[in-house]
Amino acid sequence: CKMPIFSANPENTPILNSLQWLTGKAPEGMQLTTAIALLANQFGLSKTQAADLRTGFGESYKAINNDPECEAMTSVVSEILATDPNRKGHYFIYTPSEQSAAAPTILFLHGYGGNLQFYIWALKEAFPNSVVIAPTWGIGWHTGNATYLDEVCRDAESRFGLPLRNKWLMGLSAGGPAGFRAMNSKAINFQGYICIASGLPQRDVADVSFTEPILMLNGVNDVRFPIRLVRRSIAKMKSVGLNVEQTEVDSDHFFLLTDSVETLRTVESFIEKHSMPILSTIETQESNGFVKFMNPLVLLCLGGTVLGLVSFVILRDRNKKLAKPTA
Repeated sequence: CKMPIFSANPENTPILNSLQWLTGKAPEGMQLTTAIALLANQFGLSKTQAADLRTGFGESYKAINNDPECEAMTSVVSEILATDPNRKGHYFIYTPSEQSAAAPTILFLHGYGGNLQFYIWALKEAFPNSVVIAPTWGIGWHTGNATYLDEVCRDAESRFGLPLRNKWLMGLSAGGPAGFRAMNSKAINFQGYICIASGLPQRDVADVSFTEPILMLNGVNDVRFPIRLVRRSIAKMKSVGLNVEQTEVDSDHFFLLTDSVETLRTVESFIEKHSMPILSTIETQESNGFVKFMNPLVLLCLGGTVLGLVSFVILRDRNKKLAKPTA
């Protein structure tokens, strides 16, 4: 795929200059907290939101910096401002020490603002037994496509020797609509879709062509994706027979960042609920594989037993003949 390139309107030049100055001059956590402090108005953040985000990011990045599993993880904030369409793609990946056949594989589409180290860290904390993949797509996944997701999955399977099973797609904010497009494309066999702090316009509901379960997880005080519009869209989804569930939290747009533990606990419950048939299928397939493996052994044993009995009878009759007295 051609990678996305960054472009800015002339009126956004001051923001661009500030972001370019920050990039690479400090650890990612410090870049984020500084950017929020300097550019809160440009990002449309209230004083309370800016303070909550600075506190949340500060605590999270302190934990990230002290996490030995994150030592090799480098920042890709520079991808936000990248302008070379022929550059190589990028994704964060977490792999558990032992991969369980029952554990879900999580693919995460980041929102507007770029692919942060925070996302992959929070997800691996919530799903420590899962493979977690967070593909990078410029400043946001709103322009992303399923072809790139498929390429990322194939690369991960080949590069790391991973069988990606029980795959679930998760889209955040600007990545939400892109997630619906990826599910529609059926390029990857996802088991379901989790849409966080995002929504789908009512006019696009008719384009949804997949039947896998959907979780809509939204904040009731979100001004970027107003809850009244999200509710209308969900009502239309249900009216056309889509398998959609809704969870609302008493928060604004940034609840994944400010309360990641509880948010991802809700996601985990949803995946567990809808993975039961899948897990049974995996167990059945493994059992069938065992039976298929055992069948030749059973036949071999039976064949050996029959041959042994036949040989015994032949030898017994021969011995009887040899033991008969001669006339």
